[in-house]
Amino acid sequence: MERVRALLLEGNLPKQLWAECLCHVTTLLNMTPSSTTQARTPYKLWNDRIPSMHYLNVFGCAVYVHIHARYRDELDPRAKLCMYVGIPSQKKGYRLLDLDTHTVVYSRDVTFDETTFPKLENLASPPDTSALPYPARWPVSTPSAPTPLQSPVPHPVLPSVGDLFRQD
Repeated sequence: MERVRALLLEGNLPKQLWAECLCHVTTLLNMTPSSTTQARTPYKLWNDRIPSMHYLNVFGCAVYVHIHARYRDELDPRAKLCMYVGIPSQKKGYRLLDLDTHTVVYSRDVTFDETTFPKLENLASPPDTSALPYPARWPVSTPSAPTPLQSPVPHPVLPSVGDLFRQD
């Protein structure tokens, strides 16, 4: 969690992005050599090939997503500002947070600006994390007073020592 905290603080990002950040940190750790694996990466051990680092970028940096011509008019902007939140596990491209709708979108047609960290405005509700392969928030149960258990089976009656040695 130290790495997650560091990335959130570096990008001046809200705590609501902790799940996205944790996923990104896990990806980084899987591509980092370890002394316990004889200086090989977990990715190399699982996939028997060296991981490609060309698609890794600074978490939370600005990303301009290309808007295809069929979705815009002639004078509309050709790109939309989003925030980089990682790489998808089952798709090609990048996971991006739409700053207007606070939803996660996927795209391959992007331009990164790793020196700029866009500010999230009005993030009262957490971003839509329905596309995550894990729950973003774990269910929390409220502790209550325990209720005594009623067993439907009667307690066994143990014989006394005298009954064990009695001969009929």
